[in-house]
Amino acid sequence: MTVDEYNKSQLVRVAWQYAGKISFPACVAVLFCLRNQVEKNGDNDWLRVTAQYPPDGFIDARDPDFINVLNVVDSVYDNTRVDTISNDAVYFDGRGERCAVIGTLILGK
Repeated sequence: MTVDEYNKSQLVRVAWQYAGKISFPACVAVLFCLRNQVEKNGDNDWLRVTAQYPPDGFIDARDPDFINVLNVVDSVYDNTRVDTISNDAVYFDGRGERCAVIGTLILGK
């Protein structure tokens, strides 16, 4: 496993942990929020960002929405997927000024 693959695995873990019970679009929004945090910090330290959210719970890798998240993480990570969902949010856990809502997920700046 490469460092990039590990970083992406942590992105998927956090997205699923915080938004997997909401919807696939909510998971994608979390991925973008994490990317926005990395870009805002300017240090390309994905692990520092994902380490803020310790693991919790079980992931059923057979869930179709989870598989969809696996299919988009590469393009979010390498910045080839355009963010049309997060409204430049950096938070998805109740912090910051509300800037978008996806289901019950509230995104903040």
